[in-house]
Amino acid sequence: MKLAHTITLSVFSKDDREASKKALIGMLPFSLEDEKLKLDVQKAEGMEKNLIMILKLRLTKARHTNAFLKSLTGKLSDDTKQLLLRQLESRLDGKLDFFLRFDKQKLLQGQYCLTDSGDCFHIRMAIAAFPRKKEIAKKIVIEIFS
Repeated sequence: MKLAHTITLSVFSKDDREASKKALIGMLPFSLEDEKLKLDVQKAEGMEKNLIMILKLRLTKARHTNAFLKSLTGKLSDDTKQLLLRQLESRLDGKLDFFLRFDKQKLLQGQYCLTDSGDCFHIRMAIAAFPRKKEIAKKIVIEIFS
């Protein structure tokens, strides 16, 4: 069963580009090369005229999204999963996108800690709800994190 139509992973990087790239790719339970996936790299200019790299990866195939979700939930503590379920209403928008933010510095060390700060790894999941209703999307998110 397809749980998400797309999953987009992204991170903004100023000084730690290679570490951020490695951590973003490390979130995947498969090889980018083997699966013929491309990491999108965009450049932006910061407030202080410094270079910011935006690393973005988009998963669209069911085998990729489902494998990623299975891998991600295996890396989360039970407390984190329970917190996500308690915050379900605020993390799921009207377009049925579910949002996660993981602390960047901790994830660079392999720890998956939720954060509200801007210095983070972003994950946006377009939940595959049929019919397209928020209540059905909520049930799918509960299934993912239970």
